[in-house]
Amino acid sequence: MDQTRIGVVNVLGVLAPGTLITLAVGIAAVGAMEAQGNTTYRPVLVAAANAQFVTSTVLLLLAYLFGATVRLFANDLAEVASRRYLKIMRRGSTAMASERFPYPYIAERIRDNINPRITEFLAAENPSFAVEGNKDFYNYCKSYVRTHSPARADACEQIEGYVRFLAGAYCGATCVLVSCSVLAAVFVAAGRVSASIPLVAVAIAMLLVIMGILARFRQQHGREVMHTWIAYYDAKVEQKSPAPPEAH
Repeated sequence: MDQTRIGVVNVLGVLAPGTLITLAVGIAAVGAMEAQGNTTYRPVLVAAANAQFVTSTVLLLLAYLFGATVRLFANDLAEVASRRYLKIMRRGSTAMASERFPYPYIAERIRDNINPRITEFLAAENPSFAVEGNKDFYNYCKSYVRTHSPARADACEQIEGYVRFLAGAYCGATCVLVSCSVLAAVFVAAGRVSASIPLVAVAIAMLLVIMGILARFRQQHGREVMHTWIAYYDAKVEQKSPAPPEAH
């Protein structure tokens, strides 16, 4: 497994949402001053553009700070939002649209389509392994795989990194959507419709991004669960298998 690729995915999972949140904060600050007729920010922007190294460093640090912070709760927010989107917007009534992480329907998928021995083994290890909200055993599975099968753990972490990226992007895009929507409404109310057009365009783009993420987030999150449970089973079986005899 390419460790560099995993590292890039994880870094992007922090910087991408952090950049969006930084953009949202910048739009809110500049838009608020512009709406009040305060143009003192313009010389500041010119000075920032002239000091590219300092500006880039500060923006990178802010993006990383925001991204690392939102990473702590982004998965939970995206899961809840995806559930509501699938149930309300798409009128979904499937298990994927209603269950909470780790999703019990994934255990049924493994049993019916991959190998029933896997779910039997997991149930023997923890009878409530697939119960909604049972994150403790799931996290134990991840830790065990990391300790006893690093190659499998790398594969699982690559999937997890993508899920975290989607969750962070959802949070960042939501921040940009809210900032642009509020400012666009303020400009329209002030009779400055032309100034609101770029903000509306950005808001629509972010709304499309959010809808795309929410439509697929649970599918990707469920994929992460499936690979983790299978990797745990494989690692356990591998540990219990007798070592091959040494060649003489």
